[in-house]
Amino acid sequence: EADPVLLAEGFETGRHCIDNGISFYILTASGKNELSNYDSNLPIHFTDETTLKTVVRANPGYILLQAGTVTGKWSSSTLPEKEWFEGDPVGRQIEKMGKRNSLYIVTIISLSAMMLLMILVPALRKWR
Repeated sequence: EADPVLLAEGFETGRHCIDNGISFYILTASGKNELSNYDSNLPIHFTDETTLKTVVRANPGYILLQAGTVTGKWSSSTLPEKEWFEGDPVGRQIEKMGKRNSLYIVTIISLSAMMLLMILVPALRKWR
């Protein structure tokens, strides 16, 4: 079960998104009775628990979609401040992902070169 404080923070972010022209929906596998404890004034949709856990992987969790493509995914502990969603959050997230991919590529190339040296140096010493 999600922490009510974290849910309240998510609801606040959701209202901020809607105020800034970004659609925000709550997807839940909880029953209507459980949701009556929260007055979020946000659109709520009910879904299958297994499907929801597979997609979100956190409780509560947040997903940013652009034309059906996941462009951002956060748990409550990694969710950006609500102001981050002003302007072009999809563009910012795609830019962030591009920078992350570049870092991964550099890291993989560096590690591959080190591994190659670790293999070749001993082999070359044996040939002497």
